[in-house]
This record gives sequence, structure tokens and C-alpha cells, in this order.
Amino acid sequence: MYPFVNNKKFQCVTNYQKIFFLIVLALYSCSPKPFYKEKSLVKEFQNIKNEGNNKPLHSFYLVGDAGKGNDSSVVFQMLKLFLAKENSSFTTLFLGDNIYNYGLPEENSKDYLEAKQRLDAQINAVKNFNGNTIFIPGNHDWALDGKDGWNAVKRQQKYVENQLGNNSFLPKNGCPGPIEAIIENDFALIIYDSQWWIHPNQKPDSSQCNYGSKRLFLDAMKNTLEKHKDKILIVAGHHPFFSCSSHGGRFTLKEHIFPLRFLNSKLYIPLPILGSGLVLLRFLAKHPSDSWNPKYKELKKELLPIFEKYPNLIYVSGHDHNLQYRKENQVHHIISGSGTKISEVGKSKKWEFTYSNYGFGILKIYPNKKTDLEFWVTQKNKKEAKLVYKKTISQ
Repeated sequence: MYPFVNNKKFQCVTNYQKIFFLIVLALYSCSPKPFYKEKSLVKEFQNIKNEGNNKPLHSFYLVGDAGKGNDSSVVFQMLKLFLAKENSSFTTLFLGDNIYNYGLPEENSKDYLEAKQRLDAQINAVKNFNGNTIFIPGNHDWALDGKDGWNAVKRQQKYVENQLGNNSFLPKNGCPGPIEAIIENDFALIIYDSQWWIHPNQKPDSSQCNYGSKRLFLDAMKNTLEKHKDKILIVAGHHPFFSCSSHGGRFTLKEHIFPLRFLNSKLYIPLPILGSGLVLLRFLAKHPSDSWNPKYKELKKELLPIFEKYPNLIYVSGHDHNLQYRKENQVHHIISGSGTKISEVGKSKKWEFTYSNYGFGILKIYPNKKTDLEFWVTQKNKKEAKLVYKKTISQ
């Protein structure tokens, strides 16, 4: 022993060193680099390439969780640049959570102006271009599972359609769908409202909707997919069925150590024990937004077997604020939820690609039914976009 060393003080220093080590480990393990299952895809992609004569039949821009932005938001600026260069048919899909935090309130509400401005920023990004635009509701658009959710969705629909025209907000009137949004010879876009199933408060039933019960909705989804089974099937909703991020039950070490970043992404205050406790509390609470909520689990249990009857069906969603792609039982699962918010995402060999960065996905459908998936992200202090993932997922 060294007589000049105070054992208690030495132990205290050691504990601080352990905490510091955990913090460094958390920051390292959650590096901003994208994860690739196929290491051959780890390379610097070039900016927009000339497709030559092999022009897509249709491109789908997948922009999720865009409801916290404004006209200067970098993803919206990036989207405008892409749409201005489009020389083929295209559709922009806003995949829900179009207005944070509680959807579009009544006009006399003190929060109305800010909510309207957030929705206007998305409308302004697309309104001067000739393609289609479709807004899909998410849980925040339903007033974050609140009692005013159904009314909030109907207000948002009315506002969007006044700006962009009929069928720019689907499904209508808070109904679940499914809606045959775009039907062509080679592909079909089917839209449904996943929040309708999960929503814990008042929502429309069969007296207001064609398929206003769970059984009618499921039968309609089966019939719709079967009718278009020989086409490329794209189904769009807000909630994913698999996620390597927080709504899917995957919490990174960084989230355990810096729990306050859930409230503000800049709050890097280390609270490792409290953070783990908050994660546990979130599991126990079974919030409707999380995949372990009974209604959310039920939706997945009912819809997945229907989807899996159609090899290479493409399911696109938002909800988690990052970019993810996974193929499970012949179904392609795409999450594109980082329009204006980003959250941590894990790394797993079950996933083809994960990345926590601002950006969006693009699906390109070609005449021979070849389908490419691309993920584009923004770059700090740079105006150009960066292609971080490109793969032919169906052909």
C-alpha cells in the first residue's frame, strides 16, 4: 500500500474513470457512420448519376417525420433540388408525423400558427413541381394519441387538400383505408392509416368508413393486394413492423447514458443509472407509440402474414427518426423517418442498412419491374446531397 493515498478518494476517482469510459464507449459505439450488412456497399457513391435511356417509370420520394421543420430546413432544400431535376413521373410521400407535437389544432389555438407553418414548409417544398404529393397521418397528427386526434387529422386533411388538391391526404376522414392511391400496369401504391388501429381514443367506425372495423379493414387489405398481385406492391403506412431503434425496442448505450436527449438532442448530460431506469419505465408503460404496446403488436401480428404472401412486397414507413432497410420473409421493410428529426439507431446483421442522419429514401420503379432503393442524406456545411446506399431490391 502507498501511505499517501486515501483509499476513499482513490475509489471515487476510479468510479469517475468508469463513468468517463462508459461515456466514451457510448459515443464510439453510436458513431454517425452508416451500418452496411453487405460490406461491398461500403464506398463513396457519386452524386446523382445520369440514368441515360434507362429512365424510371416512377420514383417515390419517401420523407418521414417532417413535421418539425421550416422553409429553410436542409432536407426540404435537398428535396427541392431533386424534384427540380426529375424527368420522369414521381410521387412525394410524407410518411406521417407531419406536424409536431399534437397535429393541427383549431384556428383559435395559441399553437395553430406554429403548427400551420410546419405543415406549410412541407407543402412549399413540393407545390411548384408537377409530381404527385400524398400526406399520410402518423400518431402525432392524431394529436399524439390524444382525445382530439380524429378532429386534428380531419383538420390537417382539409388544409392540405385546400393547398394541393383532392387526394393529397390519404386515407380520408380518419378512416383506416386501404386506399389504392396509384395503380399502374407495373406497380400499385396502397396506403393505410396505421394509427387508426392503434389510436386509444375516439375514431371513425363502419358508420363513417367503408372498412371501419378491424375485420373489414383486414379483408379489404387482402382483397386489394390479391387484385394487384402481379404488380410491384408498395404499401405505405406510418408505423414500421421491424425497427433497430427506440420504437422497436432497441436502445443504444448512448440513450442509456444520455436520457435527456429524448427531450432535446443537445442535452448531453450523463445520467447512466437514471437513463436505464427511464428505458425500463418506457417498456413498462407500453405507450401506444412503441411496438410492445398490445394494439401495435396486434397490428403487426395481423398484417405481416398478409404481406408475406406476396414475395417482394415493399412496406415503407417512418416513425423512427433514421434510415433503415431490412428484408424479412421476402418482404422489404423500409424506414425513412429522418425528415426533420434524428434518433439513435442500432447495428445488427438482421438489417441491410441503418443510419442516423437527416435524409430520405427514393424508390425507383423501372419498366422491367426492376426496383432500386436509394438513401440520400444531407451534409453539414455543404449544399449537395450524399448518396449513402443504393441497391436493386427487386427485379
